[in-house]
Amino acid sequence: MSTIAEIEKRVGALPAAYRRWIEEGVPEDPRFHVGEFLEWFPPTMGMEAHTRSDVGWGERGVEGLWPLGSCNQAALWCLDNQRGQRVILFEGAKAELYAPTVEGWLLRIALDLASGFDEDEAESVRGTMLNLSSLLERTQRAWATRLRTLAREPVLAVEGKSYVALVPPERVERVVEAELGSNYLDGEVEYLAAVDTSGG
Repeated sequence: MSTIAEIEKRVGALPAAYRRWIEEGVPEDPRFHVGEFLEWFPPTMGMEAHTRSDVGWGERGVEGLWPLGSCNQAALWCLDNQRGQRVILFEGAKAELYAPTVEGWLLRIALDLASGFDEDEAESVRGTMLNLSSLLERTQRAWATRLRTLAREPVLAVEGKSYVALVPPERVERVVEAELGSNYLDGEVEYLAAVDTSGG
């Protein structure tokens, strides 16, 4: 059985874009990692994390949730595959709504990255935005074009902050609301209280 088939046996049919990224080796390619903010899980590591109780999944895992990668070594980026294929940020018993699709997830990660960083990281941030935009080119060309355009923006000081930005945080919020929906700005979901993960 192929790796993709094994994953789909667990959580159902994967989004076409994520299937293609697995086939193209994106999770293993360091160009698409975003520091500690997004460390992709290779599919085999995702399968291990899916059932490990020490990362909060319980013995059987939460139905339909697939770990895409880690965030700051404390939380998990997860594909909520049986609830519209949205992406959530899962930590403990709580999950934050982040994007309605895997493509939207990468758009928002690029935008969040561009909204605050140290000045000496500017070229690295630009490069990461361009790399992520390349993953969106086939299915979300307008988003890919937008990221390439934003990557060329001048570095801006952020009022009252020690960091700089290519895209001011308030502009990121407007783009997220317009492209992904207002519920992805601060929406939260409860999982474990309603799901039996005891394995019994």
